[in-house]
Amino acid sequence: MNKLWIYGCSFSEPFQLEEGGPLWDSDNNRILKSNYWGTHLAKKLNLECITRSMSGIGWNYIIHQIEKDFGNWSKDDIIIISPSFFDRANIMEFINGDTRQETVHLYKDWNDIFDYNELRWRLNVTNFQKLGYNVYTWLVNHPRNGTVDKLITAPDNSINWKDWMDDHYEYWQSLPGVIYPLGDWHFNEQGHVVVADRMFEVISK
Repeated sequence: MNKLWIYGCSFSEPFQLEEGGPLWDSDNNRILKSNYWGTHLAKKLNLECITRSMSGIGWNYIIHQIEKDFGNWSKDDIIIISPSFFDRANIMEFINGDTRQETVHLYKDWNDIFDYNELRWRLNVTNFQKLGYNVYTWLVNHPRNGTVDKLITAPDNSINWKDWMDDHYEYWQSLPGVIYPLGDWHFNEQGHVVVADRMFEVISK
C-alpha cells in the first residue's frame, strides 16, 4: 500500500485531541490515538498515513525527519510538508524543543531567521519535486519571496492558513483558560475534516 507522509508541527497532527499526549513506537512511527486531517485524507486517497509531525518544533526538526525517511519514499507516495513558522528555531544539536524564549537574546534578527528558513523550505520542496516526488506543502506564514508548486491553499484560497482560521472560530479548539475567543486556533475535530476535504480537492486536481 502506498503512503501519505505528513511532516510538520502541531498543525499536522491530532494536537490536543489525544489523551495522554503523543506516542511513538521503536521505529519512530507515530502511534495515533485520534484521527486528524492526515488520517482523514489518507482514507480518501486509499493510502497508509505515516505521521512524522510533532508539536512545538520548527524546520530543523522537520527536515531531519524527512532526511531519515527520504530513502523510503516511493514516487507513488504523496508527501505533505508544513514548515511550521519560519521564525521558529529548534537548535537540535544543543536543546530539545522550541528555543525562542530561552535564548532569544542570542538570536539573529527575527527577519533573518524567517528568510533563512523560508529559503531552506523553498529549496527542499522544489528539489524533491524536481526529483519526481509528489510533494505538496502548506503554510501558516506569508512567504516573502513567492510560493512554490503544489502549494495547498486554504478553502478560501488564502496562502496563509492562519488567515482562514482567523475567520472561522467554529474550527478552533475550545479549551478552558485559553485567551482566544473560543479557545485555541489549532483545528478541532470538525476543522480537521474540513482541512482534509480541502487538501483532497487540491491533490485530486
